[in-house]
Order: sequence, then structure tokens, then C-alpha cells
Amino acid sequence: MVAADRRHGASTLKARRRAVKPLHDRSAAWLVRAGLFDGTTANPRLLDGAEIGSLRRRALATVARSRHDARVNSWALVVGASGAARRSLVDRLARRLAERGLVVAGAVQEAVIEGGERAGYVARRLGGDERCPIARHSTAAPGPSEEAYCSFLFDATGFSAARRWLAEDGARADVLFIDEVSRFEAAGRGHHDAIRAALAGRALPILSVRADQLFAVIERFDLDEPVASLDAARIDDAAEAAFVEAAHALVKTRPLL
Repeated sequence: MVAADRRHGASTLKARRRAVKPLHDRSAAWLVRAGLFDGTTANPRLLDGAEIGSLRRRALATVARSRHDARVNSWALVVGASGAARRSLVDRLARRLAERGLVVAGAVQEAVIEGGERAGYVARRLGGDERCPIARHSTAAPGPSEEAYCSFLFDATGFSAARRWLAEDGARADVLFIDEVSRFEAAGRGHHDAIRAALAGRALPILSVRADQLFAVIERFDLDEPVASLDAARIDDAAEAAFVEAAHALVKTRPLL
């Protein structure tokens, strides 16, 4: 009986893995074309062995999770290991897209440095000076609106404010940047709900994603190939110009929602 149960369990696992495979194949295809994945093993800049194992476990869980029925918008990708490099790139892209006549909006994340150490993060409303705290480094017990995650206390109030910015500005924008999409969002927290809304909205969402969480984000939001992508570790003026041109062309040619 034990052997039979084991065979049944192995058969079930194989079936579930077969169910995941098409999603991986689809995701891997454009990652290969973008030079972010070699098709067999992960680029070390993006994933290590532990992350690959974690991805597989999350992918199996994805099979059991119901898909959202909302129409999925086109999207664009900025990816990189360094938050500062991605943030600088996002600011440059926002400026160049605005210079092309597009209405640009979004929320970017900035580190708070105290005494040379990272003390927390704030969200900044793109195109203005409005900011709100979203995380602080602490080992203390979480407050009423906080959640402990990776040695930081994340404040739901701050994310609610950023979600409000994105909803208000996204209704009139051509492109909508959402910065620092990472493990928190892949777990259904942080900017997760704002990303869901943006992917079903009128503006072109440009997601700035941590490299080591790229696969998890793709799986979580069931993303197809982006209309444009940039690796913050391998950029030059020509690559930035091509990204801006692709985003501009998409916005100008697609029907308004």
C-alpha cells in the first residue's frame, strides 16, 4: 500500500509539472530573446540554485491558484539587481518618454539612509515631491498597520497611498511606472493590487523588477512577453532610445480603453 501511494504521489507530481511546463516555456522564450535567460540554466546575475528551487515550488503552487479574468494589458520591463541603478534608469526613461509627448506617471521607491545605513524606504510620486514611508528597518514588533518581512516593517498605509497615486494618475497617463517589484509583490503584498489594476488599465505599465525575483513576478502575474525590456546592468544610450521608441509606438498606435 505504501509503494502504491508513493507511485500515485509521483504520478501526481509529474502531472502537475507537465501542467506548469507550458507556462515556463512561454516565459522562457522571451527571456532568451531578451538575453536574460540562457534556456537551460539561469543567468547567475538573475537566479542562483536556491532561487531556481524556490521558483519550481512557486510554479507548482501557481497551477492550483485561480487565474484572474481581467484582461491583461501590454507591459514593459526594467530589470536589474541594484535598486539604485534601476531607479536612476526609471527616472531617465520617464524624462525621455515625457520629452516624446507622453503623459508619464507612477511610483518609485527610494532608500532612506541614516548614519550610512539603510533605515527604510519611501515611495515617491513620479513627477512630483509627494512621498510616503513604506518600510523601516526594525526588529521590533509590527505596529497596527505594519507587517514584518526580511528585517523590515512594511506599512500598509504607505502602500495604500501609493496605490491611490497610481489609480489617480494612471487614469490620465500614457505610461505608468511601478518601481521595486519584488518578493513582496510576488507574495501578494505591497504593490500587488496596484500592479493587477495597472495590467488591466489604460496606461502602459512599466514594471521595475528585481532581477532575482523576475521569474516569480512573471509567474505571479501570468505575464507574456513585454513590448520592451531593459537590463539595468547592460544599458547604453541606444538601448534606452530603442526602449523609449517601442513604448512610444505602442501607446500611439493602440486603441484607447
